Amino acid sequence: MFKIIRLNEFEKLSELASSFVLANNSNPALLCFDHYFTQTPSLVDMDIAAMEGCLTQFFDYIYILHQVAFVVDPCTEPRVWKLLGAKWNELEEKFLIPPGTLLHHHAMRSSTIISDSSIPLKFTQNQYAEVFHSAIRERLLDRVTRENDMCRKAPALSVCLRPIVYGDCNATLCPRSHINPDSEWFQHWLSVHLLQILVYHSVWRIQYRAEMLSQQRWGFQFIYFLTSRTDKVFRRFWILKLHEVLNPPHFSLGSSANVNLNNSVKIRKGFGVAIEWVRAISYTLDFWPSNYDFLTIALGAADLAFTFDRKEASVYMFRSEFARERCPQEYLRGQDAQNSILEVLVSFRNKEPSSLLMGILFIRYATLLWAPPSILTAVNTIFRHVMEVKIAVDINVFLNFIEKICGLLIVCNRYRWNQSFHNITLPSSWWVSILTDFDSIQASQQDSTGRFWLLLQPLGALLRGLYFSYYSIG
Repeated sequence: MFKIIRLNEFEKLSELASSFVLANNSNPALLCFDHYFTQTPSLVDMDIAAMEGCLTQFFDYIYILHQVAFVVDPCTEPRVWKLLGAKWNELEEKFLIPPGTLLHHHAMRSSTIISDSSIPLKFTQNQYAEVFHSAIRERLLDRVTRENDMCRKAPALSVCLRPIVYGDCNATLCPRSHINPDSEWFQHWLSVHLLQILVYHSVWRIQYRAEMLSQQRWGFQFIYFLTSRTDKVFRRFWILKLHEVLNPPHFSLGSSANVNLNNSVKIRKGFGVAIEWVRAISYTLDFWPSNYDFLTIALGAADLAFTFDRKEASVYMFRSEFARERCPQEYLRGQDAQNSILEVLVSFRNKEPSSLLMGILFIRYATLLWAPPSILTAVNTIFRHVMEVKIAVDINVFLNFIEKICGLLIVCNRYRWNQSFHNITLPSSWWVSILTDFDSIQASQQDSTGRFWLLLQPLGALLRGLYFSYYSIG
């Protein structure tokens, strides 16, 4: 192992590290991985399968490093001493840190008193614990932060739709990946996103800790804002990316119907962390200050919550900050100023007889908010007072919500009158979404009579706007 490390044979290092992981031998696995990931492998030229393999190894590395970084008392862990080259001197009751080690380098860089880098350092137990936690957590944060930045920009995660939909695109000039999607590709695509969520979850509590400490002179409020804002940005980014994977913009890319939770332990863990993030995001998501991503995040988070955590979502989504605080004017619907965001949550929960109607009314309201005056002339005057209001939303997230409501409307209307699903033709992904939590009693109670006509005008306006570029879509 040490010969391979000395010769910098990186491919052999990665293979050796993986073999140590399989043998549950964490110390040598961490040493091999730490040298291998000194230079984060470039993700630019990797296809999605190669990227999954790389992220699987990186997650194994970060998982072990995280365990070491959060050891409660490193002074009582001999395996950690050996890993970092530290020695306990019983006579002096101090730890001896040889030069050239990670802890020695960190202490030299952090101190303005010590000047000779060739002299071993001696620490008391308290000093050793402080230097240990600072050095390892800094290492963890640095590796994950650099990898996270590369992963966000990886072409393999950004699929070009032109060759899939129209069959034409210049792959040489296009920055997005050109693929031939199938079920195997979809599983790789899903796995990469869930692995990255697991990777980033290892550091979200200490993200930008150094910047936070350096800004203490500005006061606690600024520190809290800096830390929480950075954390929110990345978690929201990956949650929306996961929502896109499960609800892609074109049917050929796959759907939630292709998800196999039994395929991998890491996939199940990734979904668990993703739901934990959704819960945290929903608690802190608010309208203020002007949040251009608010509606996109609210729809995406609610969709994931009620799809994969329906029982608990019915509690925490309605306790979220945006559901409890005063609703801004632009989200108040109709002359009686109904809270349209609460109506969205009611429609996602799908437990009340008015759930479908709430979803339909939100589609009408949100669509007509974007429509230009030329389209609104044919629409009821009740909506004209909001025609100047512009609300940004990701079109794929919004259309996914529309699909859910339309699918439920078709199925509930037929089941209410015929007590069967005969003569209903829908995409398979719609069926999977609808039947996962289908309740025949609730379906029979849904007020779906004549509701189709409520959708004709707003959906017509939306389609005209999309085809003729009337909308400014976030």
